Amino acid sequence: MKRLLSIFIALMLFAVSFSANAASTLGTKNITADNNRLFEIPVIVKSPKVLTAATFTLKYDKSAAAFRKTTAAFPEATVKSVEKNGSVKVIFLCPNGVNVNKNSQLFSVTFKTLKQGSSFINITASDFVDSKAKNFTPPSSVKCRVSVNEKGEASAKSAKGGGVSADGYVYSDNSTEEVTKSSKKDDNSGSEKGGDLSDYENVLGSTKISPYFIVCLILASSLLTAGVMYFLTRKKKNNKDDKNNKE
Repeated sequence: MKRLLSIFIALMLFAVSFSANAASTLGTKNITADNNRLFEIPVIVKSPKVLTAATFTLKYDKSAAAFRKTTAAFPEATVKSVEKNGSVKVIFLCPNGVNVNKNSQLFSVTFKTLKQGSSFINITASDFVDSKAKNFTPPSSVKCRVSVNEKGEASAKSAKGGGVSADGYVYSDNSTEEVTKSSKKDDNSGSEKGGDLSDYENVLGSTKISPYFIVCLILASSLLTAGVMYFLTRKKKNNKDDKNNKE
């Protein structure tokens, strides 16, 4: 009995861990630039979902940088931006959906440096919509550092958590895998699958776990639960029979 319960608890903990690993990630890159020059901030997303729409807000120091434009990373997507008082709101749209189960750059934001020194650009995400027109939880915010004529600072850690990879990319969950630009091929593969299964396949693809293993895990968990319930019911019945026999 104790052995069955231990196995059941272990499987449940694995399931919780698996769900946590499927969370979305937001990423960007620390920048080193010369004064009075343009530089680009990439916005990167990783999620088990097929992304069709999202909103991003970039807050920056107006005395250190000036906003210039936003550019989609692939032709099937559209980005619209509005700047006001040191804050740029960017709306990302991709009607057919884009598969972002790997770290994928969605768009870039171009700024111009205005003075020497260091400043930060904070990026937050909201209003994430999947291929089934349903909202899902956006990733946590990420902050990149912009260093103007100050060598070595671009490799430093961001002020708000996250890990920094060797090439200067910084993520909201310490992920440091290679960044790829999304393509139409990814969009089609995501939209053709559709349904609930596509979400599970995306998660499995990013974690390199076989879908058959997950099916077996679910079946094993169900069988263990049924076994425990049967054992408890049988034990209760036997105790009741023993009590009746003694009487």
